[in-house]
Amino acid sequence: MTSRVFHFTYQSHVRSPRYSKSGVQLWDRELHHVRDGEPMLELMDVLREASFSWGETLLNLTFQVTRKPKDVSTEKFLSDLPSVTDIPAINEDDLIVATTRCPLSDTPGHDMKAIPQSGTDLERVIFHTLSRSFFEQCSRSAISFRGGLRDLMWGGKRMEPDLDFKTNRGIDMEDGYAYGFVLFAPYLLRPASDSSGADSEVRYRFLHCFGMGGVENWIFSRHLRLHMRKLVLKIVASGKFWCVVGRWKPPRRDTRVAIRPFSLAFADQLGVEIPVVAWSNAPHLGKPWHMHQPG
Repeated sequence: MTSRVFHFTYQSHVRSPRYSKSGVQLWDRELHHVRDGEPMLELMDVLREASFSWGETLLNLTFQVTRKPKDVSTEKFLSDLPSVTDIPAINEDDLIVATTRCPLSDTPGHDMKAIPQSGTDLERVIFHTLSRSFFEQCSRSAISFRGGLRDLMWGGKRMEPDLDFKTNRGIDMEDGYAYGFVLFAPYLLRPASDSSGADSEVRYRFLHCFGMGGVENWIFSRHLRLHMRKLVLKIVASGKFWCVVGRWKPPRRDTRVAIRPFSLAFADQLGVEIPVVAWSNAPHLGKPWHMHQPG
């Protein structure tokens, strides 16, 4: 059976449900406005080398309810709100890929360009896995990694207690670098439903590649395609958890305007560094992180 790729994505614009005069819910006309399609194309080029084929786009539709039509009862309005019940059957050999930073900690009204959560079951499982294995916090304005991974990442040099990154326009405000990340989980974790406190494993592989901003996201995914293909393929074929960090000094804003790029070829001159490539057998169980030694 051919392994497939499922793109886990969000809409660029969030709208309320639309109703016809009869109260029948209408399809949103902006389903095609999804986030970070170009980074997904960059990664798909790499994954085809491992015989992955395209599966489907998984839409995390978020509807912000502002008001209901006067001629529709509250019960009908709530019962008709969209829910995700038609997720395609995903197999153990398939791969879920997210090229948009998952909004674990986004707070609308507080975080600039916050992404609303969809509340789907798949989203909850993915978020729980990221929280247990990688992140203390992950929002548009700040990212903080869990202790073991943070210590390995900064080598004890960066001592901020709460924030590893505090961003403005996709650039870390402390050191002026732009950052990109690759996170991989060989399986997802479903929160315990009883007092035992033990998470259950969901046999979906999950690859999360993102940048601190939209431009940074695309630049880093392009770098993965051109310069880190072998590592990406090694990661998705392994049974381990992985974390890869890339960084570079972005062009000054006045330089960006002067360039007016026709493609992302200018990114080849940015000098992307990869200070961290680390793996763990099971960080959520307290297993340590190790620096990857090439070869």
